Amino acid sequence: MPILLLLTSFGLAILLHNASENAGEIREIIPYVIICGALLAALFFGIALNELRIKKALMEATEELESAKESITRLFQSEKQARKKIEEFGKAKEEFVAILSHEIRTPINAISGWLRVLENEVSSIELKEKAADRIAKNANLQLKTLERLTNFLEIPADFATVTRSEVECDELVREAARQIEPTASEKGIKLIIDNGLIEGKLYCDPFKISKAIKHLLQNAVKFTPSGGKVKIKTRAGGESIEITVKDDGRGIKKADLPYVFEPFSQVDSSTTRSHDGLGLGLAITKKIIDLHGGRIRVFSDGLNQGTEFNISLPRKPTS
Repeated sequence: MPILLLLTSFGLAILLHNASENAGEIREIIPYVIICGALLAALFFGIALNELRIKKALMEATEELESAKESITRLFQSEKQARKKIEEFGKAKEEFVAILSHEIRTPINAISGWLRVLENEVSSIELKEKAADRIAKNANLQLKTLERLTNFLEIPADFATVTRSEVECDELVREAARQIEPTASEKGIKLIIDNGLIEGKLYCDPFKISKAIKHLLQNAVKFTPSGGKVKIKTRAGGESIEITVKDDGRGIKKADLPYVFEPFSQVDSSTTRSHDGLGLGLAITKKIIDLHGGRIRVFSDGLNQGTEFNISLPRKPTS
């Protein structure tokens, strides 16, 4: 545009310089000069506008390209995460098969061995009585294994029906503790109840919450050595109630803490581990707490440092 104005001014200057000699001709030419200037201005304006459109189109294309690159990057990340999940699932499946095999094979091997003792005619009556007792105990272990597996497989159907009612949280805790007390006493473990609730009413499915509390207590007793302590504590937390189960037993490696609530998860998945179980109890417990709109967390400072599970349950339904 400045060039256009310069050219127009230059042309007018030439015309004005010769104004005295060609006044009539100048008057005739000036309109054409103005028209040409206007046409040139329109031409340059069109070119500039077209350049702006091209620049805008290039910017939009660049933005779309960047967006496409980001989408591709996200797809690659999703694919990588999916592949990792598949690998983890494969590993978890292998570990579960190993655990289940151990849980089934160990009692069967024991039963087979004691059956041979019973069949042996030279075995004493005392030894045969011991064999019968061990066979019964191992058969009971088999039933418990199948029961735990069946319970887990039935969870989706079981969770379809939730029967809520108003109950005293302290009563649920004490009843669960009463059922675990014989096992704790047999191991020489002290079971402590610390009720800090003045008003402990809870609107929940008492059967399911009781099951969750029992799972935590059973887990604590299982991994606490003889002479240890298991403590269950209840506290008010505003619109929620806190239930804490703490033991001074085996503890959990910090690297394993994120996985303790996963189905079939075992801190020690080897077939020589010292504790029975399919790794379902904590997975079931978490599903129950999630169902009630609550939260469950686990804390441990490491092996042989004990473990603490904390449940937070809303006093009233969240929905």
